[in-house]
Amino acid sequence: MEAMKPVKRSVAVVVRRRAADRGTGDCGEFLVVRRPDDPADQLAGAWGLPAVTRLDGEDERTAAARAGRVKLGVDLAVGRRIGEKTADRDGYMLCLADYEATIVSGVPDVPQPDRSMTQYTAWRFTADLAILDDAASRGSLCARIFLEDNSKKRSMSASEEGSASVNSNKRPAAGAPASLPAATGPTATADPA
Repeated sequence: MEAMKPVKRSVAVVVRRRAADRGTGDCGEFLVVRRPDDPADQLAGAWGLPAVTRLDGEDERTAAARAGRVKLGVDLAVGRRIGEKTADRDGYMLCLADYEATIVSGVPDVPQPDRSMTQYTAWRFTADLAILDDAASRGSLCARIFLEDNSKKRSMSASEEGSASVNSNKRPAAGAPASLPAATGPTATADPA
């Protein structure tokens, strides 16, 4: 019988740019980081999401907040859990979860001084999901989770638009108003609650 591989539990953060930081509505931007050019790293030089390995006894949300401090030098407000994936790596099983977050204080600065973990060489905000394609194709779980989540959202949005288009072509029932006023009130944004 084959011996069980150890499990490494990690957390990545999708740091959303707050609309207030841009002076506009939700801009859809998220923070990406570039990994160092280490030949031993399968993700060398790739743009991805900030991530940390959980410490013994550390829960996912605490690890997500710690990622902001030790990888970016900022304090994060951790939001919703996006998803989780597991992969068989050479000597261990990697179990990784993605969380949304926003910066509540500080400005990202890389690399951070702690050399006991991977430190990034660059960072930037982008709305271009394709920047994560390279990392996802090379096995990055955090990039795959985020891209799949956004793919689902785009599919749902497209089907809702299709339904609205089909419904807008229907004639109102007898006695029904020809049109309804636009919805009012608060709208959802990409920022976590």
